[in-house]
Amino acid sequence: MIAASPQGEWSRYTMPHVSTNEAALALGVSESSIRRWVDRGALPCERTEGGHRRIRTADLISYARSHGLRLRRGAAASPPRQAAGIDSALERLTGALVGADVASAESVLLSAYTAGSGLGHVFDELVAPAIAGIGERWKGGREGILAEHSATAVASAVIRRLRDLEPLPTGPAAVGGAIEGDPYSMPSQMTDTLLHGLGYNSFDLGANTPVATIGEAAVRMDADLAWISINSVVDPVTAQTELIDTLTEHASGKRRFVVGGRALGDLDLPPIEHVHHVGSMRELEAVAALF
Repeated sequence: MIAASPQGEWSRYTMPHVSTNEAALALGVSESSIRRWVDRGALPCERTEGGHRRIRTADLISYARSHGLRLRRGAAASPPRQAAGIDSALERLTGALVGADVASAESVLLSAYTAGSGLGHVFDELVAPAIAGIGERWKGGREGILAEHSATAVASAVIRRLRDLEPLPTGPAAVGGAIEGDPYSMPSQMTDTLLHGLGYNSFDLGANTPVATIGEAAVRMDADLAWISINSVVDPVTAQTELIDTLTEHASGKRRFVVGGRALGDLDLPPIEHVHHVGSMRELEAVAALF
């Protein structure tokens, strides 16, 4: 039995497997219903050496989302788009990031995600504003740098956890990263996690990656989709030239590119066929779902 923690019942979803009883409590149904779904193959499960059913957390979340069920944390969670809900979640997430509390930060994001929010919404409405708010609150000075770096590390760990909860993808390949001179790894990590959740076999090259390298990786991986994250530009003229060259050479009907980031506006990129500019994670989610 996985006991509830002070952070609430969501602590059980940090475990790789749950029992049929725990799954029933999470979905608010009877344990016999869980067993029936398992026995007819609708809900995958594994068996222990003693023959007990153990359900992967990722499978439970996927089943809940595909059948319109809501995983519970005590009382049913409110949709995060409700004003009070999103404000409260953002406040709790910010506090958890500042306090380097991985479990609480994970609880907030899992609550939003399993309540029906897409990853685009979770990243746009919770992660991005929380990190930005922390950076603004403690702008400058060693304390501010420490707070922002600590918060980013915690958020990154939780995003990895969100990625691990999804089943291994069997869909098309995707690859991308942040341009050379851009030290911000999280936007590319969020993109990778979002695409993974949409079924892409995605690979994140990380921060400070030459644009030409991203293009070469897309070719080698035979990627259907490649992303380029632009959140900091050291030399706009050089960056623009390299982007145009890479996109013109590699973008096609078979291999589409998505470019975005807060510094994209610093570059005067002309329209290029099969290249999509996105202004948010939700916009990326919508574009990627079309391919």
